Amino acid sequence: MTLTFSETEGVSSGFTKPDGEILLDINPADSSEIKLILLLHEWAHVTTKVGHSCYWWQEAKRLYVGMGVLDAAMITESHYARLWDDCPRCEGQGWYWIYGNVKIPCWQGEQSE
Repeated sequence: MTLTFSETEGVSSGFTKPDGEILLDINPADSSEIKLILLLHEWAHVTTKVGHSCYWWQEAKRLYVGMGVLDAAMITESHYARLWDDCPRCEGQGWYWIYGNVKIPCWQGEQSE
């Protein structure tokens, strides 16, 4: 299964499955900067350890910089490099769990272009 990143006129951003089911939805108008930063940390923690070119890392950066919430300089590889040292593994399950009921697939070995 592949996921696509979706943006709707800059109001709502998130990740959806190809069938349209929303896995993660963010409305910047309803979220504080702190909550968004924490969510970025959460994504960094559940992303597989394939380096900073991994799909989720790139999409998370694009989301936050695109919304103007974070400056690109704040989201440098060195700033968050320590998160990758303790990256959780799915232990062969093929899934990471985030916020209880939202499933994010394992992208181990897959890198963005």
